[in-house]
Amino acid sequence: MPTLRSVTVGEFTVTYLPDGYVQLEPDAWFSLLPGHRTYSGREKMIGDDGFLTGSIGSLLITGAGKSLLIDAGFGSRQLPAEQSHPALGAMHGGQLGSHGVLPDRLDAVAFTHLHEDHTGWLNSVTGPGALLAATPKFAGVSELSAHPGKTGPQWTAISDGTQIIPGVTALATPGHTRGHMSYLIESQTEQLLCFGDVMHSPVQVWQPELNSCFEADPQESLISRERVLNFLSESGAIGAGMHFGDVVFGRVGAGPDGERHWEPVS
Repeated sequence: MPTLRSVTVGEFTVTYLPDGYVQLEPDAWFSLLPGHRTYSGREKMIGDDGFLTGSIGSLLITGAGKSLLIDAGFGSRQLPAEQSHPALGAMHGGQLGSHGVLPDRLDAVAFTHLHEDHTGWLNSVTGPGALLAATPKFAGVSELSAHPGKTGPQWTAISDGTQIIPGVTALATPGHTRGHMSYLIESQTEQLLCFGDVMHSPVQVWQPELNSCFEADPQESLISRERVLNFLSESGAIGAGMHFGDVVFGRVGAGPDGERHWEPVS
């Protein structure tokens, strides 16, 4: 299960705020045929219930007199397995405001994309929802075009290279959705890349050919994933995988055989 975790990136503190979790049915989620799982002996990541457990939550970036939230969780919802997608089990939210670290005011909330497990608290008028209602919001141009309900002066369409606050830049990583954005945090020569749903599990670090069943453009997803993995492995930057269970923060390393792996950062 995901827990509250923080890392420092120069003058910024980056904190993962868990909102809940989602169960991923491994074969269906990664579009594998039953019985053809290819996890190279890493089935230990699969729980006794047969699911990979994915975290749901937000990143809070504070420092240099600024505060920014990336994504807005699932909201105060509890969705049982029988009501979710066949590739999923249960989805649970509701924890985002329970950690006592959300500030009274945010400078902005930026979205990797606008799926419901990343925008949930926008639908609430209490708790974190009340805070977000008064906060300027940023999302990719194509994301906003695909969600016409997300309009008004509080919404700003962004593109590759847009600076959200000083030190935080949007990077286009299309595939999971056509307007999917990652966010690069840079300060004092240190870097962290929040890559949203470019990957849903550490499994994809060593098997980047695995797409989820929800990719809007599977080929673009493969390209974006390879770009992200190359950047993380070459730069040594910390990565933030929003759905990576309790190992949200990590670096991409390589073993003697050259195979990439996820090295959690505590």
